[in-house]
Amino acid sequence: MKLRFNHSSLGDLPPPGVTWRWGDVVGTEDGKVDPVEAHAARSLIEKRDDGRYETTSWLAEYLDDQYSITLTGEPVKTDAAQQALPGIDAGSRAVRADGSGSTAATTSNPGAGRQVSLTGENASAAVAELRAAEAVRVNAAKADQDRESRADGARRVAGQATIATYVDAAVAGGIRRSAGDVYASPVPESVGAPVPSGASIA
Repeated sequence: MKLRFNHSSLGDLPPPGVTWRWGDVVGTEDGKVDPVEAHAARSLIEKRDDGRYETTSWLAEYLDDQYSITLTGEPVKTDAAQQALPGIDAGSRAVRADGSGSTAATTSNPGAGRQVSLTGENASAAVAELRAAEAVRVNAAKADQDRESRADGARRVAGQATIATYVDAAVAGGIRRSAGDVYASPVPESVGAPVPSGASIA
């Protein structure tokens, strides 16, 4: 079991019966459970419908019996004023990436789709204006880049010789095999000389 090697910080998990948020208990800071160890014990940590977690009694008993670890951790308490943004109804709940939360509350919140500044003022118009200006700048940069790449491509093509150049040189006897060639030349040494049957061209 993965817990055999990853259990030293699991004592910082809250005991069974206490619900907690993953980020409040698991992290790299002091007093939090190491993320590697938390994921090792993830199958023994129950996720509730509201998106919060609860340590199972099975995990608590296992850690106590096997390693004499007692779960004594507490979720980090955050200031209630920091839980809500200014200008947004604090009672509304949004759906989180993990699927928890309520969709009904967000549809009844009239300000759910507006941008709010740090002071709580409506900033939707300013944000839309900035996004439009940024889109114009990005599109202009893309057009310049496309124009430059087309011009570079045309210069490269103009500098390349066509296959007809090489075929003409081979027919005229201009392509010869050097002494160190690994591959056989496709053209006999002298174009006009017949090749005896069974003889190699190389």
